[in-house]
Amino acid sequence: MKTNRGDVSLIVLLAVVLLGGGAWGLSKTKFFSKRSQQAETSKETTEALLAAKDKQGAVAAASVVKIGEANTVAPSSPSRSFIGREVAVALASLPAPDADALMAAERRKVAVLEGRLVEADRLYGDAMKRADEYQREAARAIAAKRASDLALVEAAAAERGAEQQAFWFMLMAGAAGALYLWTKLSHVSPLSLSRVAQDIRSGHEEPDSAIRALDSATTPFQQANTRAMFWLREKLGKLSD
Repeated sequence: MKTNRGDVSLIVLLAVVLLGGGAWGLSKTKFFSKRSQQAETSKETTEALLAAKDKQGAVAAASVVKIGEANTVAPSSPSRSFIGREVAVALASLPAPDADALMAAERRKVAVLEGRLVEADRLYGDAMKRADEYQREAARAIAAKRASDLALVEAAAAERGAEQQAFWFMLMAGAAGALYLWTKLSHVSPLSLSRVAQDIRSGHEEPDSAIRALDSATTPFQQANTRAMFWLREKLGKLSD
């Protein structure tokens, strides 16, 4: 039978398909995804949220400190005792007082204790505005954190889908490759039969009886591999000469 380089080309094509499918599947997995960037965004939004909540707690702690100080100069009473104890409990649950908030609370305390009510009203108005701004900052930080968490959930779902798709692609490619090899090893292809028919019609016959014996004992796939190796050996031999 004549040299069949088409079988070798099919094997090379199959290898290219398998490698290409593997590269495509790998490109859809976490190694080439945007998960690292999204994780960094999630980290930043978490830090922003914690900072916003800590700021609110630190400002509240400053007010509680000044409430406790004002309570110490109040007349003795059960209310004074309760406030003093409650202040200690509140401060134990809050972060360290904010330094600027402590000074602002001190000004409000002095204004009230000294009877400067107009100034006290202004100071408390400013404090309420700042409290509203802190609340808005916390709300923005919460919204950003929820958005980053949602992005991570969506990315994880997309990654799972891509990995499953790549898995099934590789499974089908492997099955196709196994089926192709089994067919080549155990069957005679229409292409091989057509060449045999052409050889018979043209009166072509392998003159070497040893070659004929080998051809009768091997499959077309094995014959194609043998011819390919023989062709390659000839090429390498010419290069080395």
